[in-house]
Amino acid sequence: MTTDNPEQSDPTRYFVDLEGGGGGSVALLISDRRSFLSRQHDTIEEASSADPLLMMDRVAAQSSDADYLLPDTPLKEAVFRVILANGNDPMSPEEISEELKRRWTMSAYPRNLSPPVVERLLENMDAYSIASVAPAEPEPEPEPPPEPEPAAEEPAPEEDEAAPVEGDAGEDDDAPAE
Repeated sequence: MTTDNPEQSDPTRYFVDLEGGGGGSVALLISDRRSFLSRQHDTIEEASSADPLLMMDRVAAQSSDADYLLPDTPLKEAVFRVILANGNDPMSPEEISEELKRRWTMSAYPRNLSPPVVERLLENMDAYSIASVAPAEPEPEPEPPPEPEPAAEEPAPEEDEAAPVEGDAGEDDDAPAE
């Protein structure tokens, strides 16, 4: 989701997950968005087993046709079609909103096309296999290298208790002196 945080400059971006599958064939979802004439020669089996990338290229090529995105198109469908028309390059809710406003400037069907509305739709479009790309996290500043630890002083050698002490020649203090 996007936020109003000025530190976050990149909003979440959305695309059609070709590996996903929101409960059906992504290739069929995309294939059904081609023009009427293009769809006439395919069977359902052919369309559902087609290469999704090839279908996406065909849809993107036909997206400038007048009947690709009619003003009475349901908003979820329109959002999906805008992403396909963009070649499935990830788009932000703001970009999708602007594209819909551009295409529907003179619509007799006024709707709320604001980025928050588009974003709510994008978050709930599982049937269309919409996925999100999280905004790039700012790279953390590198931590300074750790300071070297001071050299530890060598401990003084411990005296061995069994070793004789100076002046002690191993004589017994109780022994008579000669």
